[in-house]
Amino acid sequence: MKIANGVDPGIFIPEKRCLSSRNPYSMIWPSDPSRGLQHLAPWWDTLKEEFPELEIHVFYGWSALFHEHRRRSKFHQDIYEAVEEMRGKEGVHWHGRVGQDEMNEWASKCAIWPYMMDFPESFCINAIKMQAHGCWPVIPKIAAIPEVTKYGDLVEMKDEAFDDMKPWGQNRVATPQNAKDYIEALRERLHEGVPQDKLREMIAFGRSWTWERVASQWDTEFRRAIEC
Repeated sequence: MKIANGVDPGIFIPEKRCLSSRNPYSMIWPSDPSRGLQHLAPWWDTLKEEFPELEIHVFYGWSALFHEHRRRSKFHQDIYEAVEEMRGKEGVHWHGRVGQDEMNEWASKCAIWPYMMDFPESFCINAIKMQAHGCWPVIPKIAAIPEVTKYGDLVEMKDEAFDDMKPWGQNRVATPQNAKDYIEALRERLHEGVPQDKLREMIAFGRSWTWERVASQWDTEFRRAIEC
């Protein structure tokens, strides 16, 4: 059966702080860089030129497992080189591995979550955390993302954009047309700004995905099984 993931409410930054003003050109990348940051990297100079105040805070860093993969795989080595080149540019802040409290603090300070992902997310806990902290998602409409992202910009992917039967790295999310469509959606959001009238609703939605909610789903399934 399909069952949701959950979040401990104790990790949430107080709503009042999440609703306070933040740099409208600040973005956050809270996931493994190899899950799509390499697709954003070629566009960084263009975006930075158009939006001089643009910045992105990158977390997670490179794992030992990823380094092992890149020693054996050109695919992973290409990802590493693209992200490392971006890492040295103005406006890119590399935080590496930090605790949840610190990352959630940054989520409450950044305006946009530009997850230009190509990973077949089966739930995406970061989608919940970002919405719960008032960080507006701009994300491809693929895999399980629409199920957990009620607020934000879900960008349609074309050209057989995603095939769940293909292994990671062999989907078509990052085709030239899809990349162009995604960047255009991100540009529009940066120009228009985050809709402030939706933030309180978005935060409430994100904070509704608690373990209590998950436990209730399991309880329903157990009771149904007993009745059968």
